[in-house]
Amino acid sequence: MSNETAISVVICTCHDDRLDRLIDAVDSVRDQSASAHEIIVVVDHNEPLKTRIAEARPDVSVISNDRRKGLSGARNTGVLAASGSVVAFLDDDALASPHWLASLQEAYSSQFTLGAGGPIHPDWPSERPAWWPHEFDWVVGCSYEGEQITDGSTENLIGCNMSYRRNALVLAGLFDEDLGRSGGNAAGCEETELARRARAMFPASRLRFIDGAEVTHRIDAGRDRFSYFVRRCRAEGVSKAMIAAGAIRGSGLSRERSYALNTLGGAVLRNLGQFISGRNRWGLHRSAAIVTGLFAAGTSYLWSRLSGVKPVTPEARYLPRQVLDVELSRALPARQSANEDGQTYGALHCVVRQQSRLVTTIEIPTYGEAVSDDQLRRDIEAVIPTAPAAYPVPAAATRPARVIVATRDRPDMLARCVRSVLAMDYPDFELVIVDSAPSTSATRDLIDREFGDDPRVQYVHEGQPGLARAHNAGLAGCTRELIAFTDDDVLVDRGWLSRIAEAFDTAPEVGAVTGAILPAELETEAQYWTESHGGFLKGTQMQLFDLADNKPRSPLFPFTAGMMGSGANMAFSREALEKLGSFDPALGAGTIARGGDDLDALLRTVRAGFTVVYTPDALVWHHHRRSAEGMERQAHGYGMGLGAYLTKAMLDHPLAGLRLIAMAPLALQHLFGGKSEKMQRLPVAYPRRFVRAEFKGILGGPLAYWRSRRALHASRSEGAAKFAQNPVWKGN
Repeated sequence: MSNETAISVVICTCHDDRLDRLIDAVDSVRDQSASAHEIIVVVDHNEPLKTRIAEARPDVSVISNDRRKGLSGARNTGVLAASGSVVAFLDDDALASPHWLASLQEAYSSQFTLGAGGPIHPDWPSERPAWWPHEFDWVVGCSYEGEQITDGSTENLIGCNMSYRRNALVLAGLFDEDLGRSGGNAAGCEETELARRARAMFPASRLRFIDGAEVTHRIDAGRDRFSYFVRRCRAEGVSKAMIAAGAIRGSGLSRERSYALNTLGGAVLRNLGQFISGRNRWGLHRSAAIVTGLFAAGTSYLWSRLSGVKPVTPEARYLPRQVLDVELSRALPARQSANEDGQTYGALHCVVRQQSRLVTTIEIPTYGEAVSDDQLRRDIEAVIPTAPAAYPVPAAATRPARVIVATRDRPDMLARCVRSVLAMDYPDFELVIVDSAPSTSATRDLIDREFGDDPRVQYVHEGQPGLARAHNAGLAGCTRELIAFTDDDVLVDRGWLSRIAEAFDTAPEVGAVTGAILPAELETEAQYWTESHGGFLKGTQMQLFDLADNKPRSPLFPFTAGMMGSGANMAFSREALEKLGSFDPALGAGTIARGGDDLDALLRTVRAGFTVVYTPDALVWHHHRRSAEGMERQAHGYGMGLGAYLTKAMLDHPLAGLRLIAMAPLALQHLFGGKSEKMQRLPVAYPRRFVRAEFKGILGGPLAYWRSRRALHASRSEGAAKFAQNPVWKGN
């Protein structure tokens, strides 16, 4: 077995009367078809038992639990002592099937496997109690009917037969020692809590259920009695209350509620039907046992919550993702296990391309460990089972272009953006940097110092704030056929403008082209939230939008202009902009309305009879806000800009606006419905206060747009009013 798949087996024990069973469990691991890397027996505060085990099996590592007494503490001791890359757990009264380890080992051939387990078959003291419902076999630590297993994956692993990547357990904080059995305490749920915490840290991973990884669990005498059944159900309710009361974000009990209502409710009716029809005389007893068990768990859960049960405290912490630009035709880029601050990377956010064309984006968990080139390629190919078709090398673009970057008091960030623009492979472009209402001369000094000798670079000063106003200033005197816009917190891909120019030739009457916006880094949780919330990547396939043959099926289109692209990566033909007029200076960042200028421009483009093309191959890399406070402000600003944009859209087209008002419930469902695409892609830890901030922003959008219009009207001179009707660059 290689080091990458070395499995350490941990068996915890504490009872003297289980020594014979423990020896059998150890021997079942020693006799595996694939050898264990090591077998570790952890003895929970029982030194005489430790001595007896060491004498009986000297080739096995026998250690004492040096942590808190109980099963969770013993397991944690075993994890920390293990040297294998995977830790498998087996109960001291269980027997592993001969191919148990081989089956688990195969599961870990994929980086997406966080943990794995398999079927657990009960071995009753005599025979299975006729009244015992199969849906409650979890009471004795075995697989149960109704266990949620989808495509070989499960939501939770049962402790008698489970395994995890060792490094993932350590990063996740190990088992919570406030949970788990200790002595005569029948409480559990430590496996459930750990699984949720670990999966929150590694959301792209999964827990595998492997049919061949079987174990047999021998049930102690007395645990087949109804009194134990009820006691164990009550203990489960207390444990679930501790989880629900804890600080683990997104740890809810929706799965348990669904199981109780659907699986158990159906089982009660089914068993009653079998009893009434005479097919099973124990049907009534099983139904009664289900109701009793559910009642015992439910009442103890409610009582614990009302009496202030001690909450579980561990919380899933965020691990940075390393953003990786993967070109399939070239060697894989270098990877690190930690960032410059020493924080461990939990995953690779891979942007996969073939000959510079975007194929897919995929998050591959790394669990803080190095991943070989071969392993990474295998995992990518698992998502892309067939090699992408080779693209013809495009002819050099010939449209003269202008790139406009608006900025305000961010010279360091701007410098990175400008360097990326000047490094493009496009043969004929000029770059206009609009310095919007600067508070210092830092931006002008930067341009003069670092880019003053480049004839492609132009500097424009705009004294009034507002992104739309800055864009209008950047258009002044433009004679170029193609005008592209990006932000100062963006790095453009080398072929960005070439791919945009190609897209203008994909259909007649193309007025605008947008492209993919990808994260430049995912170092903080706020950046990960932004990426999950924003939906900046509109897909990996080219899409066309207009009001004729390419009209989306959504009844909200074209008001859902965000599906066409975003302002950090958009370009217009000169013809389209001459027809549209200027960007609305009452919208955009820097105004009271806070945003919406890009949405308004794209909406007016399709309403003017043009086609908007989204091409995923025109890539830019955006630096998302790093702080949660900045993300919350951004969510509120995004909502306000959206509300302001919709207000303008309804004012521009009153009849269409009435239709939008009538569809307001559908629009709210589209934005905030629990099953909407937007809400579904949010991670479980995404703060709901951000959703509320966005909603409040939308509600404030109409007033914000009215105030912005008034402020603009008050400050606008007669010449500026003429400019709004007839841009100064038109006809040049």
